[in-house]
Amino acid sequence: MREIDRMDPHNGAIRFLEFPEGDIACMVTSGGAALTALGQLMVLGGRPANAFDITAGPHEEKMYLATRAILERPGLRGLIAGGNVKNFTRVDLQVRGIVRALREAGIDARRFPVVLRFAGPGLEAARDIAASLPDLEFYEDDTSLEGAVRRIVERTREGASP
Repeated sequence: MREIDRMDPHNGAIRFLEFPEGDIACMVTSGGAALTALGQLMVLGGRPANAFDITAGPHEEKMYLATRAILERPGLRGLIAGGNVKNFTRVDLQVRGIVRALREAGIDARRFPVVLRFAGPGLEAARDIAASLPDLEFYEDDTSLEGAVRRIVERTREGASP
């Protein structure tokens, strides 16, 4: 992850921490939102595999590379990504990077649940990009971040596996 961050340290600085016992990849950003999502995930019985944050900016490539790196971890059972309403970041760029990585990794969202919750500039395009990957669940600001976390826990409990 450090190598990805060094590509352009002034655009989308990354913070990343792994949790050895976790099995749900977390790419929820915006500091407090990320901590809230991690806490909610644990309260609901989920096990986060990591903590991830990236500062505001046009960082499609960093989101793509970070998603690829996170998905390389063995034993993952699902992915949640998103955050609160973005003001300084186009969400379509983030979603495009994530979906590109998922597609290239051959992720089948029926077997490996993917839940995205984004809101902000570029939402319409983000919705279309997310819809291009079958069975990816995409939520907007009418669904709380906690609701999206609840959904990834439900999906991983339903027996979906990589």
